[in-house]
This record gives sequence, C-alpha cells and structure tokens, in this order.
Amino acid sequence: MTTVRRDVWTLGSEQEPWDPVLLGYARAVAAMQQLPLTEPRSWRYQAAIHGIAGASPPPGAPWNECQHATWYFLPWHRMYLFQFEQIVRSFVPAGLGADEWALPYWNYSDGSPGDALPPAFRVETLPDGSPNPLLVPERRVVVNAGKPLPGVVTDVSAALAEQVFTESGFGGSTGFGGPRTGFAHQGPAFGALEARPHGPVHVWVGGAGGLMTDPDTAALDPIFWLHHANMDRLWATWLVDTGVNPSSQFWLSRSFRLRDAGGDRVRMRVREVLDPVSDLNYTYDSLPTVAAAERVAAMPRRRRPLLVAAAKEPVTVGRAGASVEIDATGLPEPAAAAAGREPRVYLNLADIEGEANPGVVYEVYLDPPEDPPYPAGAEHRVGVVSFFGIEQSTPAGAAASGRAAHGMRYSFDVTDLVNRLRSSPGWDPANLRVALRPVEGSEEEDAAAAGADRPIRIGTISLYQS
Repeated sequence: MTTVRRDVWTLGSEQEPWDPVLLGYARAVAAMQQLPLTEPRSWRYQAAIHGIAGASPPPGAPWNECQHATWYFLPWHRMYLFQFEQIVRSFVPAGLGADEWALPYWNYSDGSPGDALPPAFRVETLPDGSPNPLLVPERRVVVNAGKPLPGVVTDVSAALAEQVFTESGFGGSTGFGGPRTGFAHQGPAFGALEARPHGPVHVWVGGAGGLMTDPDTAALDPIFWLHHANMDRLWATWLVDTGVNPSSQFWLSRSFRLRDAGGDRVRMRVREVLDPVSDLNYTYDSLPTVAAAERVAAMPRRRRPLLVAAAKEPVTVGRAGASVEIDATGLPEPAAAAAGREPRVYLNLADIEGEANPGVVYEVYLDPPEDPPYPAGAEHRVGVVSFFGIEQSTPAGAAASGRAAHGMRYSFDVTDLVNRLRSSPGWDPANLRVALRPVEGSEEEDAAAAGADRPIRIGTISLYQS
C-alpha cells in the first residue's frame, strides 16, 4: 500500500489542531521519549543518528551520520525519514490509523496560514489534558506564538530554478543538491536547496540556543521531521519541474547505516531511494504534473571559475551584521556567451568559522546604499545565510560529534545584479560593498543569555567569474 504524506496545515486548524494523524504522531513521540537513549527506537537515539555532541555511541550505533553540504544531503535524509516513519508508525495507537500513518510535511513557502508553525506544535496539551510532546520551549518565542516565518527565509524560488543537481561549488554554483563529495557530516558548500530554505528555516525556528538551530540537537524537535519531509517533497518537485538526478555510480552506490522499525541494523543505498512510490511506497498529496520535455542528466560544465576580486582581510559578523569593501576593478567586461552559456559572476563567502550559531538569519547584499536600513526590496539582495552547522567548523565543536572540522562556504550568482550595477551612474567597482544584515525580526530578548553573542568569522569574501 502506498501511503500519502500530507500538508500538515490540511490536518488541523487553530480551532481544531488535533487531526488523528497529528494526535497519532504526538502519542508516538511521547512513547518514544520514554525509552532510554541506548534503545534504537527511542526518540533520543533517533535524533542522535542525525547528531549528538559529547556522547559515546553504543557499539554499532550510526550516530552523527547526517549528510550536509554534500550531494548526499537529500538521499541520506530521505533514508532517515523513511526509517523514522516506520518506527513512529509502530508506536501510533491502533485507533489513530496506525496502518496508514504517514509523516506530514510543513509547506511554509506558499503564504498564510502555512507560513506559521502548525497549531498542534504550539498548544500546551493533548485533547485529554496531558502535556503536548510536540510543543518544545527551545524555539524562537515568536514562532511558538504563531508568528509567520519571513518570506525571505522560506523562499524556494532560487533552489527550484537550479538546472543541475550537482556542481563543484568551487567559486561557482553548487547545484540544486550540493557538491560532489565522499561521506560528509559537514561538507564544503551548501547546495541551493540546503542553503535556502533548509538552513534558514532551521535557524529561524530554533532562534538563539534552540534545538533546531544546532544539527546536534535539531532532530529532538518534533517539527524537524516535518521540515525535512518538505525538503524531500521539494526534491520530488524539482525532478518533475526541472532536473534529473546524477547518474554517477559513485553517488548511486553509496550506502548509509540506519535502524529499522524493529531496531535492527540496516543499510540503504542511494539507488534504492530515488523513487518514493516504487522504492519506498509513499507519495505526496500534491506534486506538479509530470513534464513532457525530455531532459539530459547534466548540462555542459563551465570553465574553471576565475578569481577576480577579494576582500583584503577576514570579516567578523556579530548579531548586528557586518560589511566590507571589495576592489572589483579586475572584473572582466561581459563576454559573449559560448555554446549557449553566458559567463556568470559569483559572490563567495568562504572559510566561515564560529563556535555557536547566533540564531540569526542574515540577508546578503551587494553594493547596497551606504546607510541602513537597506532597501526592503530585492534589488541589492543576493540571498541569505544562516550558518546552520557552524558548530562543526571549529576543532572542538567537530570533535564533540566525532568528526573533522570544516569551514563553511556559500555561493551566490550575482550576474544580473552586477550587470545592472555596471549601467548605473554610481557604479564604482573599486569600492564594491558586501553587507550582511539580520532579517527583520531576528532580535530576541534572551539571545545574550543563550550565548548567542559569539561572532562568526568569514575568512574570505570574493568574486569569481565562471
């Protein structure tokens, strides 16, 4: 039987939050939370598969194996959600549709009411008056109060516009799904979908010191699983609308360790999870109509990106943001497109390190006006950064999860903006400003108490042409 993952906002309302699917989820979460950390089907064990700091895993436990900033980000999380869904189903009471239970998804990108945390994750009690396990206090206060997530945080347009699944990411695009890597608990650069909305939604929901803000605690928040069901749905959507998966055997044959509904060890390969319906017996309640146009597996590769400008020194980003000037006089004039590929210009933020995520999502601007507030529109905004996973960038932080430290990198296609700037009267390539500012509403009263005043260091800010 094929189960259907449904939009969580079709399963309840502010007045009636407890659809049987969500009540079944709450009952299952409560039961899993009663089991010890060492039990593979327990809530904490399942979260530890994604990440846990400062704990020694039991023999054979696949802890700290989530894949981020890599082309395995999407298939690994699909495997992870699939096994989790089977475990939850085994705990759902029979009277709440246990046999047909499927994990809902949270579609926060299509406006009200879905851009707010679902009511079942905000109310204090279950229908019988017992505490609601789906409500956790370790979230941004306004999120638990039902305030909508900002559109700049949840925007999926840039990700869904990507034409290929994977690119190298060195100085240029990383593709829809992320750069080619080996096993990468925290890889070198985020793919477009992971860069936004994945990371920004994590950090916006968690805020300063919240569960969702840190990969080592994110899966302890019950909304984590609905967020990642939406990531999985967006992968399926992109495949229908735009792209195709990689055909590389290196990608297809990679396997990962998990635990199944009985708590037993299991391995899954990427090639075994590419079709949710035929491979895993689930689908989504709403996907685009299958496109008729035939696609190829990859577009022609661009030439190796050329470094054309860089900031002279690292930049420290506090809660209020930061700015730096770049001398971009070496940026070549627009060249004629070769083989149908117009040369592109990319802004790179690289060698990013920090001890803790400040719980802030920053808008990234290229050459904005001198005095804040910057324009509310998108004419100078090139994207956002959330620094999700920044804890893995330092030796101490990475060691706590048993992995090697790895600096972060973001890449933004700024070609169209640069072309507009060139034609404007105030264009001064010798003093091209890059600015980061917090998304409106980022400030929290208790941020300092949560230790979120520790700054982020961006080692390199540069422009490449590819």
